[in-house]
Amino acid sequence: MKHKIFITKPILPRLNLVVRDLKKIWNSKILTNSGPYNKILEKKLCNYLSCNNLSIVSNGTDALILAIKALNLKGDIITSPFSFPATVHAINWTGNTPIFVDINPNTFNINEDLIERAITKKTVAILATNCYGNPCEFSKIYLIAKKHKLKIIYDSSHCFGIAQAEQSILKKGDISTISFHATKVYNTFEGGAVICKNSKIKKKIDLLKNFGIKNEEKVVCCGVNSKLNEFSSMLGIHQLKIIDKAIKKRKLIAEEYTRLLQNNKNINLIIYKKNIKYNYSYFPILLQKSLTKKRQKIIDLLKKKENIFLRKYFSPLLSNISIYAKNPTASKKNLIVANKISKEIICLPIYPDLDKNIINKICNVINSQ
Repeated sequence: MKHKIFITKPILPRLNLVVRDLKKIWNSKILTNSGPYNKILEKKLCNYLSCNNLSIVSNGTDALILAIKALNLKGDIITSPFSFPATVHAINWTGNTPIFVDINPNTFNINEDLIERAITKKTVAILATNCYGNPCEFSKIYLIAKKHKLKIIYDSSHCFGIAQAEQSILKKGDISTISFHATKVYNTFEGGAVICKNSKIKKKIDLLKNFGIKNEEKVVCCGVNSKLNEFSSMLGIHQLKIIDKAIKKRKLIAEEYTRLLQNNKNINLIIYKKNIKYNYSYFPILLQKSLTKKRQKIIDLLKKKENIFLRKYFSPLLSNISIYAKNPTASKKNLIVANKISKEIICLPIYPDLDKNIINKICNVINSQ
């Protein structure tokens, strides 16, 4: 039976290196609570990502929730319907109300030209996703937020190592969050990080992720347990040693897909800008014209014949999930582009050791329709 090919597969370091350091953890008996590997990883990530105020946490969802809590947000938060459920769940979990704004058809990010008309007296922040690692229009969003005195959070779950004009995009906004989930370009099995505008916010994040405990005798705020354990921290240190090579391989795969699909007039490919350093976290394509109606056929055909699993990522839209569908801003009239894109999108497999034969099979099926 053929091995299953999913849209992503995690990179992993050599097992013997991990076991060597695992023995050190076993001997030390330090498993959590900001242990030595946790502290080392945080410093190394700050260096690699060129971000001074970074706090590593247990997962990307907690990173978003902690970001909202650290900024004391209470009210309406403008966001995108084209993202992973964690984005809008974090808004909901913290007692805030999501306000959906349509997306840009080229970047799949929130359409910055539509943000201002969604602002009311209840609006307290903008939570925008850098979808598939495509940077948002940071300057325009900043000016809007400044004018209306709003906070900015960027869900940068897909954005490990991405830079624009040689500057890390994780420095944008009041807070950026990132995921180290197993499906991401860089993983620690589970994990994530909060990148803060200044040290004051980072100190608050550090308190919130550890029950609000300041010291053995003082609990100064209502926190949770969102610390990253020692094993995941140790793994993350090893992953940093191989991440650059992994991203280079992902780039080659993206280039091969582009070469094989670029002449298909029924497909729109992602546009890579020259001033951006990408990590090639996903390879989305948009099916056009007659191919749109054949999306499920293409997915089913590759699954049945080749055991290859494509994803309609992101479909359904967050605004079409039952728990958010009654939100007044979730109407299809308000989100015309997002609804259109969600019916056309397919993400193709991309990970460092993806075989070229698999790429050819996928492209052959798509091009033959």
